[in-house]
Parts: sequence; C-alpha cells; structure tokens
Amino acid sequence: MNSQFDPYRAWLQIPPDRRPPSYYDLLGVAEDESDPRRIEEAATERLARVRARALGDWGEHVTPLLNEISQALDCLSRPASRNAYDEKRLQHTLDRWLEAGRWPADFYEIVDACRFTPDRQYLLRAARSARQYLADRLGRDGTAEPSASELLIELEAGEQALGAPGVYRQYHVPILGRLFDEYAQGHGNDPALWDAADLASWLVREKRVHPGRSGAIARGMCAWGADAADRLLGEWFPDAAAEDPRQPGPAPFEGERLEGAGLPVGPTPPRPRPRPPRLPPVLPPPVVGAPTEPAPEATLHRSRRSVWAVLVLVLFAGAVALALGLAASRSHRSDSADVTMEPW
Repeated sequence: MNSQFDPYRAWLQIPPDRRPPSYYDLLGVAEDESDPRRIEEAATERLARVRARALGDWGEHVTPLLNEISQALDCLSRPASRNAYDEKRLQHTLDRWLEAGRWPADFYEIVDACRFTPDRQYLLRAARSARQYLADRLGRDGTAEPSASELLIELEAGEQALGAPGVYRQYHVPILGRLFDEYAQGHGNDPALWDAADLASWLVREKRVHPGRSGAIARGMCAWGADAADRLLGEWFPDAAAEDPRQPGPAPFEGERLEGAGLPVGPTPPRPRPRPPRLPPVLPPPVVGAPTEPAPEATLHRSRRSVWAVLVLVLFAGAVALALGLAASRSHRSDSADVTMEPW
C-alpha cells in the first residue's frame, strides 16, 4: 500500500493544508451554510462518491472516510452540537496561529472562514468570539502576547471592513489582486484565455473562496480592468445600503440577488410597492367525499341540454306516430279496393 495516498485530496479534492479537514471540508459546504437540506444533499453526494471507490485499489480507506462524513453530517445537522463544534474549531485555529507566530494573510484566515462570505453577521460573531478567546490568552499566558496582539489588530481591521462600504472595498481589493496574481502564475497573464468554470473551482478548492461567490469573482477576474474590482465589490455592498451590522436587526446581506450570479447583495432602500391587481376570488378546494355544489354556469348548461333532449324526444315520438298513421291509412285503402273488385 502506498503510504503517500491521500483520500481527502484524491476523492474529495480537499487541499493538503486542510489537515485534519473540518466537517465543512468533508461535506464540501461553506461555514455559513444554514439550509439543512443542502447540507444533507452535500453529504449524500460525498458518501456516494466515496462508496464508488470501495472496489478500487485503495478500498481500505473507504470505511474510515465514510464514518467521518457521517459524523460530520450528524454534527452539522444539530444546531447545539454545531455551535459547540464551531467554538472549539475557532479556538483550535487561534491556537495554531499563536504557535505559528506568523502574520495571517487576512481576517478570514484567523476565523477559518471562506473569503468573501456573504453573511457578515456570521463573521462578526466569529470575530467577537476570537477576540474574547485571545483576551483570555493574554490574561493567562504572557508569552503569547506579541502574536495575540497582532491577531487582534487584524481582527479589528476585518470588523471595520465589514462595517462600511469604502473600508470593505479597501480591504478586499488586495485580496482580489493576490488571487489574480496567483492564478496567473499557472495559467498565463491573459485572462481572456482563462476558463471561468475552472477558475471558480480553483477559487473554492485552493483559495477558500465562498462557493456562492466564486462564479462572480471568476467572471470579474476574467474581465479584469482598472475598475473591475471596485465595480464587483460595489454590486455586493452598494453605498446606499451602508448601515452598521453591529447593531441588532436583520442580516445586512439579506436583500435582492444579483441577476445571473445567484449572489446575495446588500439591501436596497425601501420602495413603494405597486398595488396588486384585483384577482377573482379563489374558491377553496373541494373536500374529498363531500357533495359539491355545481357552479351556476354548469347548472345553466345542464338545463339547456335537458330542454333540447325533451324536444328531440317529442319530435321523434311525433315522427313515429305520423309514420304509423300513414301506414295504417294505406293498409285500410288497400283492403277497401280488394272488396269492391270481387265478382258477384
């Protein structure tokens, strides 16, 4: 057996730097995915993909991986266990950053979330939990102070970026630039020759970009220009929707969807809704087994059909009677003629 074989990479396309993989990596869903149906569908697809390898060369890896995927589905399907798992995973990620002693690339790496995650409330909750944990570490472990202070600075920058449109653009344009340069290193500097679907898959798989936004980012990178990044970010965070997401209320990114991209964007200012047209009243569906009252139109049609049926029967009876009368009259005349012609 090849000890270098990696079923996570070969079968689930999880990058090597994601070891051990999180439950979200195992199912292939984003950390802010809240639809239980989508989580279950993702787990079903992953389980089927792994089961198909049972008779292959690396069949001994199938059962352990199936158990991991099933465990991930069980945890993420229950809110209480999922919240506890998210808290523990965040603390483990922060511990790794403190031990590594290096500066993270961006705020998303600190909270271990996909870049350009649309749910800002999710990111802000993760940032608050991270700041609280780092503050506790600073209080009990003086050796972690330099690294923790740097992480706190980056967390503050990320929170500020989530609070205002201009800061959001300023913070994310360098991220888009880094993604553009890294992809260009292996695929050439001409975006017109790039494949948008391959680029979107690379963004999700290799660079931890939110699946719901990878398509729009890929299209923006393929049409890169002087204002491409600003225009792309402006669609997600319009100036008219500037509001402080730290205040309680609905999630700031709940609103209309970007046409053709399937991406949630910021809420638009309230507009007066047009008066809906008057529609005919909708009758309740008939109860099975219960007698139904016919509609007036149906009753009228039935009455007309009944009248026509009676008229037809009357005419038919009259025609029959007339025919019988004529036949009887002819028979009587014939008998009379026979009697007068007999000789004496």
